[in-house]
Amino acid sequence: MLKIATVVLFSLGIGVAFSFNTVPASGQATPDLLKNDSCVACHSQVSLPADLATKYFEWHVSAHAAANVGCEKCHGGDSTAKDAKQAHRGVLPRSDSQSRLSDSNVTATCAACHQAIARSFVESTHYRRLMSSGMGPSCTSCHSHMASSVVRSGSRGEALCTYCHNTLEGLLPPRPDIPANSKATLDAIQRTEYVLTQIKDLLMKAQARHISVDAERNGASGVKASIEGSKIAWHTFNVDGVRQMADKSYIQAVEIRDRLSKRLGD
Repeated sequence: MLKIATVVLFSLGIGVAFSFNTVPASGQATPDLLKNDSCVACHSQVSLPADLATKYFEWHVSAHAAANVGCEKCHGGDSTAKDAKQAHRGVLPRSDSQSRLSDSNVTATCAACHQAIARSFVESTHYRRLMSSGMGPSCTSCHSHMASSVVRSGSRGEALCTYCHNTLEGLLPPRPDIPANSKATLDAIQRTEYVLTQIKDLLMKAQARHISVDAERNGASGVKASIEGSKIAWHTFNVDGVRQMADKSYIQAVEIRDRLSKRLGD
C-alpha cells in the first residue's frame, strides 16, 4: 500500500516529447550553461501535454537546474544527441525495475552526487523496508522527483511524516509521536541556523570595527560544520540522536553570539 501511494504521489511518468505535437512554452528560459543540452532545448519548448511541460518546469525551478545538473544525470539518455531516439536511449519509466529512478535504484542514482546523504539514508529503517519489500519511502517521496522540494521547516517535515505515520485509516498504525519528534528535530536545526545568521552579522560588524574575533569566528565555523552534519544525519531518521546533535550546536552557537554581542556592545 505504501509503495502504491508513493508512486501515485510522486510517480515519474517518462514522456517522449517528440511523439506529441508540441507548442513553444513561453517563459521557460533555458539556463545559460545548458543551452547546448538537447534535453533542455527540446523539453523547454513543450507546453502540451501539460504533464510533460510541468515536469520540465519543476526541473527548471529546482536546485538541480540552479546547479546546472541536466536531465541525463538522473534519467539517463544522451543530452548531446540530436536524434530523438538516440537522446532517449536508456531512459525508462520509473515503473521499470531497470530504471535509474525505480524505487530500488533511485538511492544509488542520487548517491552519484549526494554521497553523504545517501550513506545516511541507507542506514535508515525506511531504506531497509524499501529494499526488502518495496513498502517504504525513497528519496523522491520527500524531495519530489525533480528535487524541487527541500524540507527545512519543522511544520513541513511534520506534515510529510504525518502522511504515513499519523493519518486516520492510513497505511500504518497511528504514531503521532513520530511527526511531533520530527518537527522538534527540524525546528532544533533551524533555530541553530538562525543564530548562525546572527553570528555572521556580528562578525561583519567586528571586521568593520577592526576587532579581532578569531576565536569566535573559528567557533562559528565549527558549529556550522556540526549543524551540516546534523542535516546529513537526519536522513537516518534517528530523530532523537539528530535532535541531541542539533541542541548541542544551538547551545554552542548562542554562547558565541552572546560573547560577540558583549564584545561589540550590542
